Amino acid sequence: MIAIRLLREGAVVREQVFPALPLVLGRGPQADFVLADASVSRAHAQLERDEQGRLQLVDLGGVNGLHAGAQRVKALSISGTTRCRLGAVELEIAPVTDDPTLELRSVPWHHEEQRRGLGHHGLYLGLGVLGAVASQLMNPGLWSPWQRSPASELVGSVVAVLIALPLAAFLLFVALKAAGRRVRVADTLSALARVVWLSPLWIILTTAADYLLPGAAAAFASPLLAWAATLAAVVFLAGLRRPDRGRAFTLGWAAAVTALWLGMSLTSSLAAQRLGMPQNDYTVRPPLAGFAGVSSSLDAYFARVQTAAEAAAADAEGVRQTQDGR
Repeated sequence: MIAIRLLREGAVVREQVFPALPLVLGRGPQADFVLADASVSRAHAQLERDEQGRLQLVDLGGVNGLHAGAQRVKALSISGTTRCRLGAVELEIAPVTDDPTLELRSVPWHHEEQRRGLGHHGLYLGLGVLGAVASQLMNPGLWSPWQRSPASELVGSVVAVLIALPLAAFLLFVALKAAGRRVRVADTLSALARVVWLSPLWIILTTAADYLLPGAAAAFASPLLAWAATLAAVVFLAGLRRPDRGRAFTLGWAAAVTALWLGMSLTSSLAAQRLGMPQNDYTVRPPLAGFAGVSSSLDAYFARVQTAAEAAAADAEGVRQTQDGR
């Protein structure tokens, strides 16, 4: 037996089981599985077995074709549960086996699809506010003697999150809905509240790198950790409620984020060089329980500074002589 399911936004809206093949799928009344959609031809595709007995869906010359993912194909092999598209109609085809009945666990039915109330929204918003407060408390600038009012700084952060987080959740909800996702505002608010906690995690890991790694390695670890946090946030949000998120989806987003990150970093570095902005190669942090971090030779550091200063002076002199000779 073969089960054919009509999908809408990834959810099954109609299912029909057929005991024998072949089966014609199309808009015409003579089709075995009728699809009342203008993008589907009258006899669009046929489900049959090939010479080796393998199940396949064959395009019968439909105007808008048979698609497996983003690729248009003439025939599609059905292996297990397979999704495809005829015109604008999404289908799921699966062989029906005589397997033993699946025993369900005693969990609330459709628990994940229950509508969440204001209490859940408040919980997610509070989680995001706690993440922002944690980031502020880990910021050394908050405890600086020059910070006149740390309490006002914290209150300002809380107010900013209370305004920005629901707004960002609504915008993400609109974007995912436009992409065909079955999401609610509670889903996007919960996801963004979790993403906020990447900031204190990044601060903890960066601080640990500053204390445990030598200067050059610590300077490299900070942007690397920032890239990893950004990548995790983007992939998590982009894959929210996506039913068929796989390795290709994750790798695609990872490549896009990495390319954008490298481009922005390169642009920022070139702009800093053209403007003559100094590049810090050290981080000042107080000792933790008497541990000041990995030590390095101060003489060697001054020697590197002297070498860099001499090279810069030589470059400046070369530029001056070039301009004088014009």
